[in-house]
Amino acid sequence: MIFIVLHHFIVHGCQLAELNSRHATIFPKNDFTLSAILLTCNAFFIVGVNVFILISGYYSIKIKWKTVFSLLAVCLFYDYAQMYVSDLLTSDHFEWHFGPVYRIFIRSGWFITCYMALMFLSPILNKAIDHFSDREKIYVLLGLCLLNLWFGFHLRADLINDTGYKLMQFIFIYYIGRCLNNFEDRIKWNVFKSIAGYIVCSLVLAGIVLYYFHEKQFKDLWIQFNYNNPLVVLSSVFLFWTFRNLQIRSKIVNWCSSSVLAVYLIHESPFVGGVLYPFIIKTHKKYGFFSFEDTAILFVLFLVIMVGSILVDKIRVIITNPMVSWSSRKAEKIQCLIEDRIQK
Repeated sequence: MIFIVLHHFIVHGCQLAELNSRHATIFPKNDFTLSAILLTCNAFFIVGVNVFILISGYYSIKIKWKTVFSLLAVCLFYDYAQMYVSDLLTSDHFEWHFGPVYRIFIRSGWFITCYMALMFLSPILNKAIDHFSDREKIYVLLGLCLLNLWFGFHLRADLINDTGYKLMQFIFIYYIGRCLNNFEDRIKWNVFKSIAGYIVCSLVLAGIVLYYFHEKQFKDLWIQFNYNNPLVVLSSVFLFWTFRNLQIRSKIVNWCSSSVLAVYLIHESPFVGGVLYPFIIKTHKKYGFFSFEDTAILFVLFLVIMVGSILVDKIRVIITNPMVSWSSRKAEKIQCLIEDRIQK
C-alpha cells in the first residue's frame, strides 16, 4: 500500500499520466535528470497492486459471509462519509440516497470492482487448482501467460486484458500466488536472489521507459507501466518472494495491515483525491521538484495519508463490526435453512 500511494503521488501528483494525453502537465519532461528519477521510482513502485493480489493468491481467499460483509462495510462507510463531508461543504445538508449501495463495487474504484469479482470466483479457482496435477498447473499457468502477456500486453487485446486493470489480470496474478504456494518447496530462491531479481527487473523496466521518454514516445512509455507487463509481473513475484522468505514478527505491522485497504479508499476517493493531488501540483510549482520544502511537504502528506487513514479505519471498525457480525450470523442461518431444504 505504501508503494501504491507513492505510485499515485507520481502518476497524479507529478502528472506522469498526462504525458500520454494532450493536456498540460507539470511533469519535468524538459529536465531529463528529474524525469529519470521519477520514472525510475515509478518502475519500483508499480508492483504494489500485483503484490497485493499475490498475497491473496498465496494464502488463498477463503470466502465467508463475514468476509463479504466486511468488504461491503468498509466500502459503504467511506463512500457515504465522503458524500456527507462533500455535501456539508457545498450545500450545508446531507441528502441520503442509495447510490453507494446500488453501485457499491463500481463507485469504490476499479480495484474494488475486480477484487470483489475475484473473491466470488475464488472458490472455483481454489477447487480447480487443488485438483490439478503439477503438470496441469504448469500448463494452465502457461495458458494464462499467453492470454495476459502475449494477447493482452503485447497485442493489446482489450477484450482479454490490454492494460492489467481488469479481472483477468487478478485471476492471472491470483493463480501465480497459488502456484507459488504449491511449489514453494521446490523454489530455491533465497532473500538475496529475490531482491536482486526485483531490482534488476525494475531497473530494466526503468531503462525501457527512459528510452521511450528520450524518444518522446509517451504512449509507449505509459504502456510499459501496465500491470500485465511481463517485467512488472516478474518484479512483483520477486518482491513478494523476498518478503515471503523474511521472518518479520511485529504486532504494529499486523495492526496496521488490517486497515491498509482504507488507505486506498480514502486517498483515491473523489473528494480527498480532488484536494490532495491539486495541492501536490501547486507544491511542485511553488518550490520545485525535490527541493527541501517540496520533499518535506510531500513526506508530511504521505504520513498523514498512511497514519491518518489507518487511525480513522480503527474507529470505523468499532462502528461497523457489530453490524457485520449481526449480518453474518443472519446470512449463515438463512444459508443453513436453504441447504436443509435442498437436502430434503
